[in-house]
Amino acid sequence: MSIDSLAPSVCMDRIGLSGMQLERWLGMLDGRGVSGDLFFQRAWHEELAMEQGRINGGRHTIGSGAGIRASLDVGGGSRFASSSSLATRDVDKACSVVAGSVDPETEEPPPFQTTRTREHQTEIEDRISMLYELNEYACKGDIEVSEVAMSLAGACEDILIADTSGLLVADHRPQTQFRCDVTVQYHGLVGRGGAGAGGRTTYAALHDAGGMHKALDAAKRMAVAQMLAKPTPQGRIPVIFAPGWNGMLLHETVGHFLEADSMQANTSAFAGKIGSRVASELVNVFDDGTLPGLWGTSRIDDEGQEAGRVCLVERGVLKAVLHNRKTALYDGVRPTGNARRQSYAHRPIPRMTNTYLGAGPHSPSEIVASVDHGIYARTLGRGQVHPVTGRFVFEVIEAYLIAHGTIGTPIKSFFVSGTAVDFLRGITMIGNDLEMDPGVGRCRKHGQTVTVGVGQPTIRIDDLDIAGAP
Repeated sequence: MSIDSLAPSVCMDRIGLSGMQLERWLGMLDGRGVSGDLFFQRAWHEELAMEQGRINGGRHTIGSGAGIRASLDVGGGSRFASSSSLATRDVDKACSVVAGSVDPETEEPPPFQTTRTREHQTEIEDRISMLYELNEYACKGDIEVSEVAMSLAGACEDILIADTSGLLVADHRPQTQFRCDVTVQYHGLVGRGGAGAGGRTTYAALHDAGGMHKALDAAKRMAVAQMLAKPTPQGRIPVIFAPGWNGMLLHETVGHFLEADSMQANTSAFAGKIGSRVASELVNVFDDGTLPGLWGTSRIDDEGQEAGRVCLVERGVLKAVLHNRKTALYDGVRPTGNARRQSYAHRPIPRMTNTYLGAGPHSPSEIVASVDHGIYARTLGRGQVHPVTGRFVFEVIEAYLIAHGTIGTPIKSFFVSGTAVDFLRGITMIGNDLEMDPGVGRCRKHGQTVTVGVGQPTIRIDDLDIAGAP
């Protein structure tokens, strides 16, 4: 969940809004017989970077704005406008646009005096000390580390949502991310790896829980694997995907097709298949916006609906899709708390939060032992999915050969390909070691980027095509 819930009155004070202003703007919509909502956002972002043991950059930005939407009925669609200024006259103009009215002639309420609040999580001196300590940790070990680049980024958003039905809710959304890239050398060989950690938490909490150190360990492990990698076998052979971050494959190949706008546009590979079997009985898929501390977690979605847990696939049967208010109204169902937007300047659309494949009955060692000749895919990289056919191609950037049920030699990066339907149906074994990603996921859809969580246990898939990377 968010670190702390936020009362609307406190949020209004932080953003710099008064009750008179809210009443004015809601009245401009309601007075024209238009239903609608107001979305206010105040956010700051900061970043500090280190390379080769020296601080080499930093930034700090702060901003606020409002998004106004009107007419949420199915037939009439909706109108939307935004303002990067919270001055009464500027939000007035945005409200007038979506309400289809002329600029109001009533007198402006007096400006509201906001209470200044702390604009960073941790003093810059403490963050610098943290980076120096992490750099020292990265350079320890038997393998020569020739280059280390790291960054610490933090942000915090205060969100206020009000609508013409009387809804008034707020949320406080902190987030932190650590990123690192490491280069190693050994007897003339060179390898590079990158990793990260983050979530809706603080720098200190992420550091003290070991997340940053684990990211450095992962980056060094990937660099060593790349340095020692052998050629990759080709064709169709069993692939075992490690738990955690590899859940991004499920997110991309299946999750987007289960967002309601895709289903309603009949562009989803699963359109018309609600209630149908799409995978074996081992497969259960969930989207859960309430999991503590994860990238996709919030107390409410960006329409003010409470975040929740949705079972998308149950025992292999497609059960549900993810809705915002508009798509839910179209289907005659309740919203699922999955309306998300990049910022106040964007419309809320159905999006995943924290999406994962549920745990299964097999131990990871049992799954590995089941493969005589195959691949253990430790870390996924970039990829793409066709938005209609579901055909996908993803790079695996860290992998190891499996021989006679044992994980062995690292192999060069390669691509896996298939379709969304093939992916689900090809899952033959699922581990009991469900793990969520360390907090590095971001997802882009319709020009909007949001943070997401992904996860899965160890899984075996038999029907993917393997091709070496160029």
